[in-house]
Amino acid sequence: MKGFVPPHFNPDLSVPGKKFKLTPPSGDELPSRGFDPGQDTFQPPPEDGSNLKVDVAEDSNRLQLLQPFGKWDGKDLEDLLVLIKVYRGRVAKYISFFLILIARKYMDATTHFV
Repeated sequence: MKGFVPPHFNPDLSVPGKKFKLTPPSGDELPSRGFDPGQDTFQPPPEDGSNLKVDVAEDSNRLQLLQPFGKWDGKDLEDLLVLIKVYRGRVAKYISFFLILIARKYMDATTHFV
């Protein structure tokens, strides 16, 4: 066999139709000297974070700063649109079914689906 050969290569596994048996894994379930906690890098947040500034490049394609939400007026939000996008197969079917069940239970007859 020429070229790169992985260090744990087993030629028996590469022959189609040839039976083989894998060796069970071995090792300690837990480290005998305990887990290495590593370096403690946790920094608790400041008590008053109102003066903190997060820098995000203005030309960033991935990040943007959110503006603070206005204070809630105590009233429920009504007549809002909800956009949900699901992809492919069973997951989409289950999510759609779940949403329909919720809609039937908690919404009245005037609710419309698009």
